Amino acid sequence: MSSKELKKSFSPRYFALEDILASQTRVPCRTEVAMTNCGFLDPSQETKDLAAGTQVEIPIWAARVLSKQKRALISLKMPKFYGECYREVLTAEPAVVDLNKMGPYYYQSALQLCALPSEQAEKIAEVLPDILQKRVIAMADSYCLHRNVKSTDEVSNQLGNMLKFHHMDPLEMQIFTDSKNASEELDDWLRF
Repeated sequence: MSSKELKKSFSPRYFALEDILASQTRVPCRTEVAMTNCGFLDPSQETKDLAAGTQVEIPIWAARVLSKQKRALISLKMPKFYGECYREVLTAEPAVVDLNKMGPYYYQSALQLCALPSEQAEKIAEVLPDILQKRVIAMADSYCLHRNVKSTDEVSNQLGNMLKFHHMDPLEMQIFTDSKNASEELDDWLRF
């Protein structure tokens, strides 16, 4: 899936708390022009202006605005958890990675990062659906093997590649909970 396709299929919901929190993920960037009265963006600055070439970290929502001007005011770098090294690890063995530690809304933040004008956004858009798919399959496998457990943590010592509940992103937790509830309701319905 290309970055353009991902941008068309996803638009953040304006009033959704998850999307608001995901847009707070900090993005490292460098100012391309001097920015007056923006010294507050860099707490280490003693002046009220930002000089050209200053390294700052700003939230995704601010990066989106400052990078989509006719003349971009900033150049972007991806946060480290979305960089090449982490993408390789997630692609190789996604079930062992603790996405919750990487950020509270990993997938929503990644989707918002894909909307930024960056070369790495295309790469994130390519691997993100595969990562989610592999992690959901690991979730389903662990649930099918142990249907009576309340979470996958209870049997994490028995299976090495099981997706642990506390390693899940909130989106994955919701998928797990909804799937488990639907499976239990189906089992109850089939018993009658």
